[in-house]
Amino acid sequence: MPKECCDALEEIPAMIHRGMIFEKNEHEVPKLIFCSPQGDIRVLPNRFIETGEITDYQNAPLNDPAKTPTQTYTLENAIRFAGKHTKVQLLPGKYYQPVYISKPHTNNSAPLTISGMGKKTILCGTNSPTNIYPELPGADDYAFIKIKDTNGIVIENLYAEGCWPCFVFAENCQNVHIKHNHIQDGRYPIFAAGPDSEDFEITHNYWKQDPSEAIWQDIDWLYTHHTHYSHMNGGFFGSLNFKSGIIFSHNTIEYAFNGLRMAIDTDDVSDRNLNVQIYANTFRYIRDNAIEPEGHALNWHIYHNEFINNHAPFSFDNVAGGHWLIYGNIGWFNDQPGMPNQTGRGGKIFKFGKHPKTSKDSYIFNNSWYTRSYAIKKSNINHLHHFNNAYQFCDHANYTDQHCLCISRDALTKKLPENAIWPSNLYFDYDISTAGFGELKDKYKQEKHGITDQAFEFKDSLKGDLRLKTPKQAKGKPLCDVFNLKWVSIQSKNPNKTKKIAIGAYQGDTLTKGPEFKKYE
Repeated sequence: MPKECCDALEEIPAMIHRGMIFEKNEHEVPKLIFCSPQGDIRVLPNRFIETGEITDYQNAPLNDPAKTPTQTYTLENAIRFAGKHTKVQLLPGKYYQPVYISKPHTNNSAPLTISGMGKKTILCGTNSPTNIYPELPGADDYAFIKIKDTNGIVIENLYAEGCWPCFVFAENCQNVHIKHNHIQDGRYPIFAAGPDSEDFEITHNYWKQDPSEAIWQDIDWLYTHHTHYSHMNGGFFGSLNFKSGIIFSHNTIEYAFNGLRMAIDTDDVSDRNLNVQIYANTFRYIRDNAIEPEGHALNWHIYHNEFINNHAPFSFDNVAGGHWLIYGNIGWFNDQPGMPNQTGRGGKIFKFGKHPKTSKDSYIFNNSWYTRSYAIKKSNINHLHHFNNAYQFCDHANYTDQHCLCISRDALTKKLPENAIWPSNLYFDYDISTAGFGELKDKYKQEKHGITDQAFEFKDSLKGDLRLKTPKQAKGKPLCDVFNLKWVSIQSKNPNKTKKIAIGAYQGDTLTKGPEFKKYE
């Protein structure tokens, strides 16, 4: 091999020397900018320089002469040059300098992309949590990436740690896609603020809020909610006065206080928190609520999620709106939050408030739960149809080494409705429960087709296999009513439209299908 290929600094093509690659006939906005923590010179594979694809970096032979010394930029300087359709590619290293982005000239069809190389590109925050509860993050608080008035941005393949309160703070932004990131710490790793916030996709991310895992059992719920450890009282995605359009899918969240939490602080809530899809996520060891809209929620589809050891998967506490479809979800437990004599240990599956505010019908159907907690307790709700759900309550005989882990329940719900007045637009039917229905059936004449069966069980509840042990164990009602709703897509195909289906989340080995999402205008 010629010496100059190994040792000498060859002549660097002008475009590469500037650390940027431009499209042909494009001289203002680069299509690719390479970043390093200090803006140094890196020797990069030629193929990677051409494509910016991580695989072309990873697959290049170590001593391949087809590499070129390339000028890189700090992330802060790269953002200065970036714009429409630019990809800012971070190279391996630890990054400490936060950045601010305001790029109104980007758009959804040609977004600005900030891309990392997974665990080789680590964004390091201040690692300084502050007790800002009950305040929410604002533009003056720390975030590694702050975005304002931006339409079209992608943030992907990054590792972030120690970013308190936020990893990404977006103010009045649209078409934001945050995907394939691995995040530790933070109160609200992703937070969206402002009435012009629309159309976020948050997909395939991982978040572990508390790497010590103490939040689940060692620290009292009271402390994490509003005293000593209130810096943890947040969620993976949070928002304030968000307008419309969330896709939150295929994320894994564990050892956290909440999962998704969307707040409103305006009197007119009718045009906030609209059109939200939450599906195929995994929530593990959630100390408070996995999914929690506040104030108003309209047209939410929540399906095919798994909840493992959650204190309360759903919180709709005094939330207005409606048109919620909650189906095909499974939840189970093998551990209990907190320690004896601590607060917040009992939990529930669905949390509703004492003052029902919904004005539009919602449906909870075909979900499966292996539970130690009531489905609903101490609530008043309305405009709700609850059917085809399966509840297996735990059996003390399976917990001889942990007697307190399994709590006896004599009915599916407790003090529902709390005011003892059954509304005309609340319906429970075609459900199955090992604990029975109590006053739902005896006093309020619900569950006319419901089944109480102490022998009912899933295939392997203790390990989270919530398929029916006997496929024909219980039949539910057809889903034609749901598929014919005016506020779902008429393009939806229902394989079970004209026949009864099994109760629970699964139809055989497949999660129950619901209607396709339709944007509510």
